[in-house]
Amino acid sequence: MSKRRADQELPPFDFGAWEGVRGPEYTQFPDELLDHVMPYLSGAEWKVLSYIIRKTFGWKKERDHISTSQLERGVRERATGNIIDRGTGLSRPTIRAAVRALEEKRLIIVDRRMTEEGDAEINCYRLRMAARDQQEGVGKESTHRGKESLPTPGKGTSPPRGQTVYPTRQNETRENATTPSVALNELAASFLGTIGYPKPSRAKCERTLRVLTALHTEGYTPDELRMACTVAASLGARGPELIPHVVGQGPRETAESRMGKRVAESQAEERSRWEAQTAQFEALPPEDQQRLMQQARALNPIVAGRPPNHPLVRAAAIALLETERESYKSEA
Repeated sequence: MSKRRADQELPPFDFGAWEGVRGPEYTQFPDELLDHVMPYLSGAEWKVLSYIIRKTFGWKKERDHISTSQLERGVRERATGNIIDRGTGLSRPTIRAAVRALEEKRLIIVDRRMTEEGDAEINCYRLRMAARDQQEGVGKESTHRGKESLPTPGKGTSPPRGQTVYPTRQNETRENATTPSVALNELAASFLGTIGYPKPSRAKCERTLRVLTALHTEGYTPDELRMACTVAASLGARGPELIPHVVGQGPRETAESRMGKRVAESQAEERSRWEAQTAQFEALPPEDQQRLMQQARALNPIVAGRPPNHPLVRAAAIALLETERESYKSEA
């Protein structure tokens, strides 16, 4: 069995010794999905959808970057190796098919982005939410029949279904709790996860949210706050205290980032050069291509025993063509 195959297998789980679910750590799960959507989903689609909800609503976030490996086999703590979650247990092809199906059924939204170097970033997932008036039941029957959803006097009202925000003031209204605070709440959780707190305490979350809210009140935009969190994390921050001191600053260029940029540029140049050489080879008449491949097999012991149309033989022939062209230029 290959190491990769062994790593993907789920560790044993002793259900016989399981005492039951421990509370009160629960994930807010939309009733509509359980009541009306679940029968129409496959087992794989339901697993992937449930995992996305766990990683977003379960961590007090509206959206989250989730890698395929996380969906496949879960997350472990970097320092200790302790299991945080076990993923879906599905294979990668099954996960990709389930994600596509959930998108087609308009249940999730996936934000796919590319880096400046052209590499794919980790996808960002979120549940597709209805408009605000639909969430609050305007023109819509309640899913809990026989019960009226009335606020209790003196205790305020709950946030819209599917959204959880940390309270920062006792007199906070629903409007200001769901507008900037949702984005700031998400940013606070993302920042704490980046600096090594994948499951931060409520006190740490509230302290971070207070810092971000104060800066937002001063006029800093969410993008500026997000950049400040990035800079603070790169400087080794262990909490939100450094954020006010670096807000408004751009990311600092380090020796590692400069080296990475040079490597990326070099790789891009090499890729462009190889594509140009391949195009020149493919433009040759078939007999010239065969001649170069025969010469490559005769001159290069690595490809001597390969079939004539093997990719390594073709690559050696392209390199030989480039050598001939350079030799011709020097003689001219």
